[in-house]
Amino acid sequence: MTDDEQRQLDIIGYNLSRLLKQNGATQRELASAIGVSESAVGKWVLAKNAPTMGSVQKMANYFGVRMSDILERKSPNTNDISEHIKRTVATMRQMTASGQARVADYADDLHASGKYDRPTVVEDDQHIYTLGRAAAGSGYGNLDIVQTHRIIHTTEIPDHDFTLDVEGESMSPTISDGDIVFVRKNHDRMDGQIYVLDIDGEAVIKRVYFDTDQIKLVSDNPDWEDRTVTGYDLKQTRIEGIVVGWETPTR
Repeated sequence: MTDDEQRQLDIIGYNLSRLLKQNGATQRELASAIGVSESAVGKWVLAKNAPTMGSVQKMANYFGVRMSDILERKSPNTNDISEHIKRTVATMRQMTASGQARVADYADDLHASGKYDRPTVVEDDQHIYTLGRAAAGSGYGNLDIVQTHRIIHTTEIPDHDFTLDVEGESMSPTISDGDIVFVRKNHDRMDGQIYVLDIDGEAVIKRVYFDTDQIKLVSDNPDWEDRTVTGYDLKQTRIEGIVVGWETPTR
């Protein structure tokens, strides 16, 4: 087993352990819910074995989270409201308007002093595991294991369900060959947004414009012609998700 493969097992094991604790669930209860043996779940938690993508999806449904919450290391959420803020808000609700204004003014003075500001957030290496390729190759839905380890240098990863490698220049200069895209499954149909589609087994990434009996696929690269999908091809087309972000990996 490579270091990258073990790193992925460690991430899955840590996330499963955390989710079990947060939900007050046992390994036996999880195993029963997703239809696997208790020993299989135990090996996942101990980072001795990797679940299939089908099992990851079932666990995500069981916990009510995204697949990425199981597969990826999560950075601390700087938007979480601290206990100090909650306590201050609770106290201010009991004060008059003038008292609330004085508290706000005092907070402004503390911020202006510069002594209590948070340190500047620096970019950090984030480890991502992509499931397949978009724009060429087979649809990601046919894959059952994590495929490729990537590292990106960023301050924040968008909320997503899975990631794909981009192959080809049809979406350049917006998204380039070799980039990875973050894809969310649940989405509204909005004209002009970028989607990942499975068209009869071929995974493509395009801007999509919807109509009653057809969809139009548009590339950002002017050298690529637009494509209209109708009839049989439309029946064989499945929208896998909407692209919510993209990054260029450092590795």
